[in-house]
Amino acid sequence: MQKQFLLSADYIFDGKQLLENHCLNVSENGTILNLEPITSFHKDIQYYKGIISPGFVNAHCHIELSHMKNAVTKHTGMVGFIKQVMQSKGTVYENKTAQIEQAFTDMYNNGINAVGDICNTTDALNSKLQHPAMQFQNYIECIGLNPERANGSFEYGQTIATEYTKYFATKQVNLVPHAPYTVSPLLATYLNTTQPNTSTIHNEESRAEMDFIESKSGEIIDLYKFLNVPLDFFAAFHTTPLQHNLQTLLPASGKVLLVHNCHFNQTDVEFLEKYQSLQDIYFCVCPNANLYIGNPLPDINLLLATGKPICIGTDGLSSNDALDILSEIKTLANHYPSVNTTQWLVMATSNGAAAIDLEDKVGNFTLNTQPGVLLLENITTQSVTENTNCRRLF
Repeated sequence: MQKQFLLSADYIFDGKQLLENHCLNVSENGTILNLEPITSFHKDIQYYKGIISPGFVNAHCHIELSHMKNAVTKHTGMVGFIKQVMQSKGTVYENKTAQIEQAFTDMYNNGINAVGDICNTTDALNSKLQHPAMQFQNYIECIGLNPERANGSFEYGQTIATEYTKYFATKQVNLVPHAPYTVSPLLATYLNTTQPNTSTIHNEESRAEMDFIESKSGEIIDLYKFLNVPLDFFAAFHTTPLQHNLQTLLPASGKVLLVHNCHFNQTDVEFLEKYQSLQDIYFCVCPNANLYIGNPLPDINLLLATGKPICIGTDGLSSNDALDILSEIKTLANHYPSVNTTQWLVMATSNGAAAIDLEDKVGNFTLNTQPGVLLLENITTQSVTENTNCRRLF
């Protein structure tokens, strides 16, 4: 019989709310056995100062780019960033596997128990299999703005997905579009025939993206010239990328995760107020990556005003110094002090778990699950500060 532990703290956050005078019963392998009010019958409670929380969910990451840590110059803007990543493709990284493995170790040590991971290759697949304590939603990302490339891009994505489905449940392997400036409506149609359980797309990340989709202008034109790709086939959509993504590129139903949202605006708010669809829409924000590249932070208050759930990601180490959700929360809390601790924790746990369709495994203290158990210290109900730290209990 496994040993059991009774844990309590100033507050226990269950994935939705902060609870006082409660205790969490956990087995030695981290399985949640019970969460209930403390009574005189509870003995040998291990008490902590701070907040006990489920493990964090990193809703958007590029683990396979972990070998590019410190390889990309900061603050070059989106097009400059993409150029550097593209130029690196011919580089041989002898320690790629070791750095990917280190990224998994660091994420787990930083309190992350689940990842929505963008996969262009199978480079991170073996490492994922070595980390059974972590859960993954694998987004097989496809790229191809030219309709003539649609079939080839789709078939390549299918080969990657086939490898992943050898080891992961079908619901944890989904073919998805990269971004509105790299995916044609035809390619999106192919992707959506696979009926993804959950889908995602980079959304309104840069000013360049906005200009390209709305009016076929701006720095994306320069990017395609750099790549020696003519754009005769492309015509502006005269909408915001969000509208184009929801109406044309993403599935008409199911969970859809819009990532970055740096230029989400009032026009988008008004569109969503009238938009009738079967899509279950989530927003993901990756603030430290936005600052690394040189994009603005998303307007959290405007996103909150839509009533759509918000979750948090780190992006990859090509555009971030660390894969650390608490660090992302600190950045956001510094810029949006009116958002309280409960709201940040909901974004970092249950919202992220629901967005990547793993809420039955992580993001909350559901009985008989292993979501991870964290202790957040130097934190209050109203604020996360630079001194807030996280340590793993289970």
